[in-house]
Amino acid sequence: MDNYSVQQKLGRACIEVPFEFTCPKPTLTIYRGVRATDGGYRMEKRGSLAKRFRPIMWSGDKDSL
Repeated sequence: MDNYSVQQKLGRACIEVPFEFTCPKPTLTIYRGVRATDGGYRMEKRGSLAKRFRPIMWSGDKDSL
């Protein structure tokens, strides 16, 4: 068995998620901090019915998340 992720097998770049949290009110919203393949960090959010995360804040380093 190999140690490659599905993303690596498909030739896609992997991202790192250092943290993720959920705010249940007024509607369920999921927030996560993401480290992209270029080394930059950003904050993303997704509603309970959304299919994908959307970037809400761009930042340069981990401390500004």
